[in-house]
Amino acid sequence: DLYIIRIRAKGNKYRVVMIKKELIYDLLKNVSINYMSKDALLFVNKKGTPLTQSYVSRIVEQLLFHAGIRKQKNGAHMLRHTFATLLYKKQKDLVLVQEALGHASLNTSRIYTHFDNDKLKLAAQVAKELSDS
Repeated sequence: DLYIIRIRAKGNKYRVVMIKKELIYDLLKNVSINYMSKDALLFVNKKGTPLTQSYVSRIVEQLLFHAGIRKQKNGAHMLRHTFATLLYKKQKDLVLVQEALGHASLNTSRIYTHFDNDKLKLAAQVAKELSDS
């Protein structure tokens, strides 16, 4: 029960992602599609052209603000970091995170997951326990 969709990623590269049908249905239920795009884009402006990155970031910032989530960097890109972190914490599979985000380098995925901070905290705790004994 998955849709396979093609997205245009960084550097105008296209890649394929899978998304559950339920998510697509929920999204379409809550989005009014007022403008048709000649390129079969789901989200477009009044002219039928793709939304800009800054526009999407402003919308996400407003949504997060109204939800009471206030961070210094509250744009749409933060959602990728959050997804990567939650995916890693649940699956403990950095290669899966790399594939899901379309990263060429595993090191980039490490940055996105913020798991190094957790590992460093654990290392500090172990070091403290060793020094206490």
